[in-house]
Amino acid sequence: MQCGTILASFLAKKKKLIYHRVLTFSEMSERGPLERGLWIGLGTTFVAIGAIGVAVPLLPTTPFLLLAAFCYARGSKRLHSWLLEHRYLGVYLRAYERGEGVSKSAKAISLLLLWGAMIVTMIYLVDNVVVMVVIVAIGLGVSAHIITINARSTS
Repeated sequence: MQCGTILASFLAKKKKLIYHRVLTFSEMSERGPLERGLWIGLGTTFVAIGAIGVAVPLLPTTPFLLLAAFCYARGSKRLHSWLLEHRYLGVYLRAYERGEGVSKSAKAISLLLLWGAMIVTMIYLVDNVVVMVVIVAIGLGVSAHIITINARSTS
C-alpha cells in the first residue's frame, strides 16, 4: 500500500484521532484532472454538509469536515490548507487532530441547541407519540456522546 493513499486510524485512550497525510505536489500532479476533480467535488460536498451540521443539532460537523480534509488532501493542496486554516470550520479539525476535545462552553451550547430544537420540533411539528419517543432516544444518545467527549477548560 502507498503511504499517500492510506487513512490510518489510531484509537487512543478515550479519543479517536484520524490522521491523514497531505500529498506532495508531485504526487498530486500524478493524479489526472478527473480524479483530482472527483476528490475536490467530494470534499466540497462534505464541507457543505459539515457547515450545515454547525446549525442543525442532530447532524454532526466534525466527521464530515474530517472527510472533506481527507478528500482535499488528495485533490487540492490549496483547498486542504484553506479548510484547516478556516476561521470557523478549521477550529473543529485542528482541535480534533491535536486530541484536545471540545470546550465546555461548546458542549453546553450544543446541548442547549440540541434539546431546544428537539422540543420545538416535538411541540410544533410532531403529533405521533412514537416519533416523539424516537426523537428523545436520539437526543439522549447524542447528549451522551457530547458529554463523554474530552473537555478542555478554555473556549
